[in-house]
Amino acid sequence: MNFEDEHAVLYQALESVTEVLKDKQIPYYLIGGSAIGAVRDNEIIPWDDDIDLGIERKYFSYALKCIKEHVQSSGLRVYEPSLDTSFDLTFAKVVNSVPGQELIDRETGIVGAYIDIFPLDHTAQNIQLRRLHQFLFRGGHALTVAKNRPSKLGSRWGRLGGYLIKKSVGAMSYRNVYRIRDVFILFGKFFSHSSVLYNFGTPYENDREIYFQSEIADKKLFLFGDSFQPVPIGYESILSRTYGDYMKPPKNTKQKHLSKL
Repeated sequence: MNFEDEHAVLYQALESVTEVLKDKQIPYYLIGGSAIGAVRDNEIIPWDDDIDLGIERKYFSYALKCIKEHVQSSGLRVYEPSLDTSFDLTFAKVVNSVPGQELIDRETGIVGAYIDIFPLDHTAQNIQLRRLHQFLFRGGHALTVAKNRPSKLGSRWGRLGGYLIKKSVGAMSYRNVYRIRDVFILFGKFFSHSSVLYNFGTPYENDREIYFQSEIADKKLFLFGDSFQPVPIGYESILSRTYGDYMKPPKNTKQKHLSKL
């Protein structure tokens, strides 16, 4: 697989997305592996196959609206949570095709290379309430998975739990299932004054990807490919909490998300 071509279209998509975010003065950050790439390599991690952006929930819907209007004539496609009935993730994807390559995302079946845009939600400072918020989110997300991709529900909920979840959504419309899921996520409105934010789209358990307000109150610019992009000012704490020694490349450098059709 040609990472050079793939990364080129990702940078093109990033330019289109960040152009509108900057124009509308919507704060955003490189997060996850993309933040590591900026800090450690000044580019997309050589074996990585996507770009991760974080935007606080209060800007998220407006940001996606602006992005969709901006890129609709450029060949990019935006998948937005709760609007695309075949898309059950809680974050957005901006997808760009890779010339000469038919790349498919193993999780969603989406074809192309993509930018993931994650909403960062306020959550409880109290750890018990935070666990409750996380549990409610996972329960709501399980409903959408059971409706859209029941074979992907997994064993987390047990045989009986999985059966009951699938049974409960069987006669419901996609739209209503997503509305229930979003109610669980937006439970975070009760914590709008909390200084703790959480990426509910994270693959990591519990608090590995929490963000304290002081860590994202400002940004630091790093060269990322051909442009300078912002990472949260508290990136050292955030990345260490999520990945451990993030400056040390992992042993497994296989492509994580995409494969050839």
